[in-house]
Amino acid sequence: MKVITRKPGEEAQVEEWDTIELDAMQKAVGGYICIALQAHGYVVWCDDEGLMKADPQLNFHRPTDGARIVGPILVTGGEDRMGETQGLSDVAVTRTLARLRGEEEWM
Repeated sequence: MKVITRKPGEEAQVEEWDTIELDAMQKAVGGYICIALQAHGYVVWCDDEGLMKADPQLNFHRPTDGARIVGPILVTGGEDRMGETQGLSDVAVTRTLARLRGEEEWM
């Protein structure tokens, strides 16, 4: 399953995960996870304090309200009918990378 990870100040990385499990997601964001943005079949996850940290290394601006997300982020697909988090399709990877570079709008 393809996911995208990005640490502040670094380029986004496409990773292949066998499964998307809670512990791996928490490791990717550096703490307890929360949804920073969910739309169009993808989910941007951050550390649950990613909206509150005073870290000067901005990683992502949430397009819905301009909130600053700091710390690492993880992008996955949405949930299947059983509630399991899915990976990203090849098209979703390409579009998400463009969005993270500011070349496409998120919403």
